[in-house]
Amino acid sequence: LFSIALTTIFSVDFKNMVLPKNFPKIILVELLKSIQLMVEVYILKNITYIEYIVIIQVIYFIYATFLIIYLKDFKGFKKINSRLMKYRVIWHIIWFSSFIIYIFLLKELWVIITTLLWFFWSAISILIAYVFLKEIPNKKDIILWLIMIFLAVIWYYFN
Repeated sequence: LFSIALTTIFSVDFKNMVLPKNFPKIILVELLKSIQLMVEVYILKNITYIEYIVIIQVIYFIYATFLIIYLKDFKGFKKINSRLMKYRVIWHIIWFSSFIIYIFLLKELWVIITTLLWFFWSAISILIAYVFLKEIPNKKDIILWLIMIFLAVIWYYFN
């Protein structure tokens, strides 16, 4: 909750004292993500992470099939560029691999350590983008991630 509050504070434009236009949407998404995390942890207490992954994939498949049938969008598959489809399949394989790792970490290390690892990964992503892509992050982003990592290290040290 503290990290959500800190992230929200850093999204404020302090020069003009203005919140982002989509501020209520940001809060709603963060709240829904928190609820999803709590539900996942509750479910993972009772089943293995492999069972959870299989259940989620079956639910996604049923949902996607229902949407395709409901929208009657069978012709859309013929229009898809093969190169685009190749990139989408590669993206899904990478996403699914990270999903499996995330659920495994959530089951084995629980919420706090998984969240701390996510903060470290975010900071490393900013560093990689700076080093390899020459993408210069905002000062607010750098300060936010330094504070988050500092708080994570303090929490881990005292826990």
